[in-house]
Parts: sequence; C-alpha cells; structure tokens
Amino acid sequence: MVPRKPLSRLFVFGLALLALSLGGCSTAHDDQTPLRIGINAWPGYEFLFLAQERGFFREAGVEVQLIEFNSLSDVRRSFERNQIDGFAGTMVELIQATYRSSRQPQATLVIDYSNGADVILLQPRLPAASTLKNLRVGVEVGSLGSYLLARALDAQGLRFSDITIVPGDQLTLEAEFRRGNLDAIVTYPPTSVRLQSDTGARVTYSSDRIQGEIIDLLIFDRTVLEQRPAAVERVLQSFERAMQFYREHPLEASAIMGRRERISAEAFDASLRTGMTLVTAADQAAYFGKQGTLPELLARAERVLRETGQIREAAKPTALIAPRQTSP
Repeated sequence: MVPRKPLSRLFVFGLALLALSLGGCSTAHDDQTPLRIGINAWPGYEFLFLAQERGFFREAGVEVQLIEFNSLSDVRRSFERNQIDGFAGTMVELIQATYRSSRQPQATLVIDYSNGADVILLQPRLPAASTLKNLRVGVEVGSLGSYLLARALDAQGLRFSDITIVPGDQLTLEAEFRRGNLDAIVTYPPTSVRLQSDTGARVTYSSDRIQGEIIDLLIFDRTVLEQRPAAVERVLQSFERAMQFYREHPLEASAIMGRRERISAEAFDASLRTGMTLVTAADQAAYFGKQGTLPELLARAERVLRETGQIREAAKPTALIAPRQTSP
C-alpha cells in the first residue's frame, strides 16, 4: 500500500495561524490544555494507554487526558455532550454522533478492523445450531453491538421483534451472562475472552462474516482538528510509536495493555493477532487517500443503520473524514 504522506509543517503552521485568528487562543494555551480522549476496553484502543504509560505523549509535547468508560455508547454520549475532544470508536459511533448532536466528528486515524473479534456468544447449554429466535440477547444499545446484532438477525432471516433485547454495558452484561440470565451476548475482547474461557460460551456469529464492515477509528471533533492540528498530529505520532513498541516488544507491551483489561499478556497478545488486524501508518492512505475506501465503507454502514431504524436520514460520509488525511 502507498504510505500516507505526513502533514507538512507549513500546512500545520497555516492552520494554527487560522485557528489563532478565529478563536483568539494562543498556541501556548493549546499546548498546555490536555486533549480529552474517550476510551473503553478494546485491544486496539489500548495503544493510547500504552502511549501514555510509556511517556510517548509527553515526549511528543502534547498533553492527553484519557477518560475511561464502560461502553462505546457511553463514550459517544460524552462526546455528544462536549465532555471530550475526541474518542476511539467504530464507524457506527462516528455516524450516530452526527445525528445525535451538533458536534462534527471526523475520522482521523484507522486503528484496526475486526475480522472475527466482535462476536455473539451463546450459553453452552443451548444447541450449537441454535438461532437467536426467542432468545434473551444482551447488547450495548446504540453502538456497534446493535449493528452486529442487526447483521446477525438478517443472516438468520429474523428481526429485532423476534428476540428480547436486554440493554447494558459490557460489565453488566458479562455478569448477567455468567448468572445465566442471558441466552446470548454481543461482545468483544476482553469480555469475550473471559467468557469463552470461564463459561464455555460458543460463538454463533462474528465479524468474520462481515469483513470490512467494522473498522475502529480515532475520532476528533472538526473544531479541534481546525484549532489544534499540531496537537492532534502529535497524538497520531505517539499512537504509531506505541504500535511500533508493540511490534518490537510484543509481550512487554501486551503486559502493560492487558493489565488494564484484566487479562494476561499472552491472552492480550493473542487478541491482537486473532480476529482483528492492526492498521499501520503506511496503510492509512488505503482508507484516506483520493482512492481510499473509507467513504464507501461509511456509506455502507450508514445504509445498514438506516435500514434497521437506528438512524433516520442519509448521512454525508465524506463530511465524516478529516480533510487533513485526504490531501494529495
């Protein structure tokens, strides 16, 4: 793949001057004010935590405050309420955030894509060939979980009305599944790793069936990108540095990231290598370039969300992509 060209120093400086003239904020103030980034438990997002733990943000000259949540929907709502500047989430949260608030979220970096890590697990007491019909299914409503569930129901010729939805965050749903109060759960690592290991839960549907549809992104509000381009660029550089540290020291990095998700270094490393693919800096152009696939992928996700009633009107996928990534 063709490597993404870095943002030129002149362009960064020009945007910084524009932000200064429009907002009256000093560059020094921008550098000293932490960028607030929302994060929940997912292996690909943990590189933000690794960058913080290893001091990569500090060495790059950017202040970052990572704010932790129990679910993707909680992260999205915090963004919509202007409580954070950006967040790690999927295309689903990116699209939904444009409908639920006046903010303008834009994809800034592709972190990874899921090709089996996002799953729907069945209780081991149920037959292996069971469909979801008439089951109690735990899911994070208004997030990626609802999207994956919609795709699974469609594959089985079912509708949402054919199941009983039990909403909740991952921690709550995990506890309910362990108690036997749920027949199935829509989940992902580290929760899926723990449940399969501890309960013998079986996968009935996974993102492997819809490869390319579930992409994880680092997302910032458009105003943040316009007013603080240098700070955002340093976050991206620190993120890539964290990925490089993992490539060079996989178990050491996995121990740091796995500790926060309550799984071993070996299990965390396995979760990064199985069911998901990390996207390097050199691969970003395949998504953001002039011939990039991200607009098409966003349009497809938007169509599924609209057809399943999770959003009501057509989105504008090109408006959801940071212009800084699409420069020639």
